[in-house]
Amino acid sequence: MKKWFPRVLLLIVSLTLILVVAGCAAPAGSPSPPSTSYNSDTELPRFVKRCLTYPGSPYGEPEILVGELPGNLPVDVPVPRGAEVIGSIVHSDKYTMVEIMLDVPQEPDEVLAFYRDRLTEKGWQEMKQPSPSGFVSPMVLSYTNFCLEEKFSLNIRVYPTEEGKLTDVRLNVNDNPQFCNIYTDAPPTPSSRPGDVLPALLAPDNAIQMSGGGGGGGDQRYSQAMLETSLSIAELHTHYRTQLIEAGWKLEEEGGNGTVAWSAWTFIDNSDNDWVGLLHARAPKEDCRILWLSVNLVP
Repeated sequence: MKKWFPRVLLLIVSLTLILVVAGCAAPAGSPSPPSTSYNSDTELPRFVKRCLTYPGSPYGEPEILVGELPGNLPVDVPVPRGAEVIGSIVHSDKYTMVEIMLDVPQEPDEVLAFYRDRLTEKGWQEMKQPSPSGFVSPMVLSYTNFCLEEKFSLNIRVYPTEEGKLTDVRLNVNDNPQFCNIYTDAPPTPSSRPGDVLPALLAPDNAIQMSGGGGGGGDQRYSQAMLETSLSIAELHTHYRTQLIEAGWKLEEEGGNGTVAWSAWTFIDNSDNDWVGLLHARAPKEDCRILWLSVNLVP
């Protein structure tokens, strides 16, 4: 690889990142809160229901059940042993949508295993999700979707809380068949979709991924993310460098200082094509980190 390539690509990426650095900056000002208080027994429920409803929605005004499961679920949904029901929100009009909130005394992966076992026994089919790629939050590994009879959908999300504490579980039941059709009627995924050569790079446990995205096509792919973390740039770069090595990438060169770290890579995809890549991490301010990963196909 030519020695000038990583530095030229680094310069291009640095200029591009200027466009997103402003996202870490604090807002110049915020509007003053209204002087009128709306915390009465009638105004607060009205406010909550408005937050949960949108004009033209086919689900109608919500019914809020505190500490209860709804009695009119469109399908039977199992609840793990020892779970505490925090509450339910029921929307029922043209279609029915129910969200159930639970605290469960098992680890997130145990909760997902419970639902996979119980739902498969009852004839539910787990839907395939698009493979994550680029910079992703660990939360992408904490949800799944099931369908029954191509009509009922069940979305399961599990959120770890503090170590040794209960797992926050959200179940969303829907009898609108379009949510199953999203998966069953979708055209085959092209093999050259953006991101298909990028591995999934999980954020550290002690970091919050505030934003992320990516794209590209043909001979170029990219992924970018913004994190809130106290990890140093060196620590953060090491975290992602380790994952790239585990994905089979070869480290060619690296450098940086206290606020910037970068590394140049090469790898071969599943079709034996050669790629070059650049990982760039920047700390524009305290506790704010910007990440950029770009790859180019070698002609």
